[in-house]
Amino acid sequence: MRLRISGTGLYTYPDVIVVCGPPLFTDGHRDTLVNPILIVEVFSASTEAYDRGEKFRHYRSIESFAEYVLVAQDKHSVDHFVKQDTIWTIREVDRHIELATVPCVLTFSEIYERTHGVAEVSAHEARERGP
Repeated sequence: MRLRISGTGLYTYPDVIVVCGPPLFTDGHRDTLVNPILIVEVFSASTEAYDRGEKFRHYRSIESFAEYVLVAQDKHSVDHFVKQDTIWTIREVDRHIELATVPCVLTFSEIYERTHGVAEVSAHEARERGP
């Protein structure tokens, strides 16, 4: 599903998009969503800086957007950002993630279920890496 960020004009294809309530589309084709509440991106070494920086800035301009999950493809590392009122905070993730916008808890084993050779990263190592 394609996503359009109305405020900036960016079109992008997030790995996972969640909508609560009726989905809103740019037109009658129903292929370009504009009202996500949760976005998940799986990043690689080459996309990490963009997903954490410029793309996240674009996403934050979406009024309905309230939760962002970044998943490393090459190691067990997940960053979880949640908007509370107008403030974005990062939540520490260690072995499982409890989503804020939908009633769902995911373990790292579920997130990385079909991957092979992905290294585990401790919470301490993830904190040292920073947002």
